[in-house]
Amino acid sequence: MKTKRNWQDYSAEEKLLVIESYLEGVAKLDSQDPDVQAKHLEWLREHLPAYHGKDQSYVFISYSHKNYRDVYHDLSFFLYNSETRLRFWYDEGLPAGSDWSRAASERIADPYCAGVIFYLSEAFLKSPAVREEIAMLKASGKPFVTVALEEGRYSARAILTDPADQALLSTLDEIFPDENTALRYEKDYENILYRIHKIESVFNVTENVMSDFICEERPDGLALVDYIGNKTEVYIPEKIGNSEIVEISAAFPNAATLFIPKTVKRILPSPIPEDTYEDLEALETTSYFRMMEASFGGFAETPRLFGTPSQLAAIYVDNDNPYFYDRNGVLYSRDNTLLRFPPNCPHTEGVLDGVVKIGDGAFADCNVLLDFDFPDTVEAIGDGAFANTSFQLMELGSSLKTVGASAFNEAATNMLFFLPDSVHTLGDWTYRNLRTPGDLSANFLFSNVETIPRGACFGADIRTVLFSGMPKHIEDGAFALCSQLQSMELQEGVLTIGDRAFVGCAKMTHIILPKSLVHIGEDAFLDCDKLKVIRYMGTTMQFLQLYLENPFLSDEQLSLVVCNNQPFRRLSAFRLLKKIEKARALLDD
Repeated sequence: MKTKRNWQDYSAEEKLLVIESYLEGVAKLDSQDPDVQAKHLEWLREHLPAYHGKDQSYVFISYSHKNYRDVYHDLSFFLYNSETRLRFWYDEGLPAGSDWSRAASERIADPYCAGVIFYLSEAFLKSPAVREEIAMLKASGKPFVTVALEEGRYSARAILTDPADQALLSTLDEIFPDENTALRYEKDYENILYRIHKIESVFNVTENVMSDFICEERPDGLALVDYIGNKTEVYIPEKIGNSEIVEISAAFPNAATLFIPKTVKRILPSPIPEDTYEDLEALETTSYFRMMEASFGGFAETPRLFGTPSQLAAIYVDNDNPYFYDRNGVLYSRDNTLLRFPPNCPHTEGVLDGVVKIGDGAFADCNVLLDFDFPDTVEAIGDGAFANTSFQLMELGSSLKTVGASAFNEAATNMLFFLPDSVHTLGDWTYRNLRTPGDLSANFLFSNVETIPRGACFGADIRTVLFSGMPKHIEDGAFALCSQLQSMELQEGVLTIGDRAFVGCAKMTHIILPKSLVHIGEDAFLDCDKLKVIRYMGTTMQFLQLYLENPFLSDEQLSLVVCNNQPFRRLSAFRLLKKIEKARALLDD
């Protein structure tokens, strides 16, 4: 089913074509259907809005309504041309009479009105309203430009040849003294651009769209590396000069709608500011959270395509682009990767149909509450794919195999999903800072993965963790600073626990360790101040061998150890360990 497109969904070139078709329709209806013609005119005025801002210069458009088709044609180019645009004001929707006269007088007198463009024709020069505007201009002393609409007649004197018009001519000679001052009105693109640039030289009211794009040369064209404009509707040009734009890596901080041309072959993530913390010494005055993060090698934010514009609602791609396409304003590559779901996109249904991969940062920073099922076609979730995103319900498909680094970093969820058993690989920091409701447990976040990666749940507010299959390895900081985690039950099959794996789990009261463990890293349970029981499922001797390989507990924590087959010998075990440590110290001396 075809979805009706909104006006903002059209590219600049498409808007020009649509307006041109309306102008042709109005011309055909002049003598046929006045009601339909009126609707056409109403539509045109609505889509050729006058500038109503109060902080930028603009020009006043003076014309006869009998010439509106030619004038509106110019206005459409002034407003929607993708190279150079011009701010203007005209009597859009104003009633005739005193209201118009007052509005026109106020606009010409406005300090931000840079001057007037007069569209010359016989009807224009004989209009009483125009004579008022000429008088207003003379009183203001502002500059003007004239555009001759009637072919071959480029000045007031050339147009007014009737002897009865001589009195008017003597007045007009004061303001239009030179027959060569009028610009010729022609509809071809080059002529329109010429007029715009001539007008710019007089009034300085145009926006040079091209100057907003900062590019670098590549072997096959130009790379758009920075955008310094502030527009909310950004049309990326196909060319700058004679070179095509083939690559985009720029951020668009103010964009609400983005249009990508057919020439673009590559879209790369926008660089993010480098971390100002270089080493642990530089972190001394920062939070414990950041210092601990750095101790695990540091967390790197996943760069996003087009940066992080929270108001971005739609990304549109030229239909002839062979590398990318859009669906309801969502960006895809032709290899069925969902590349970027705009953070403010209103469409959440059906965006995943046929998708094989969710790209890096694809849903990052979404303002909308996501609620959908993954189709079975999805095999991979990229790095940071759902970072800083809220979702209510997410059912992952059975074909999913890999989840990238920091995929759910700082995500918020009302109902945690179950990671399918098909997933065997997770990236580092997968659920870093995951936010969940107060009474929600984190169940089956790790499915059948063999390794719980570094920092997997770093800082997450999960309370319990259940496994459908035991991992073999729990890497450094996997559950560090999980301040709400209350317990952990590890069963047979777990071989290693990394350094500071559970550091800062301030509410954890008990943990069960299997006898299959062969290594527990340093300070694995540091700052777990509420621990009451560390239950080891092997014998006391097996525990001693594990501890002697690497002393991972403090003296106080050693007193909490209960070995499964000898639960009451922890004190003697503790004393034995102290004796062994003393003996080692003597040998070292």
